[in-house]
Amino acid sequence: MQGAYCRKGASLFPGSLLSCIFCFFSIVDQLVERDLISRREDEHDRRMKRVTNTENGRKLILVLEQRRAEAQIAVMEYLSGIPLH
Repeated sequence: MQGAYCRKGASLFPGSLLSCIFCFFSIVDQLVERDLISRREDEHDRRMKRVTNTENGRKLILVLEQRRAEAQIAVMEYLSGIPLH
């Protein structure tokens, strides 16, 4: 539920905001563990972390984009009654 408040930009108590931040870092940790992104210290500011997608992450993005495109075409075909392939 708190994630929905974070996305909608509603006002939060500081504890709720902190919960959203911890949730974000938990997600980043999971993506690192699954080798979908990598995380490293910034070269100029050790307090900052740099996150980039890995080869596996890029492959997953391509698969998801393809599935999204296929789903959009299927919906448009259903609504129009005209095959779009």
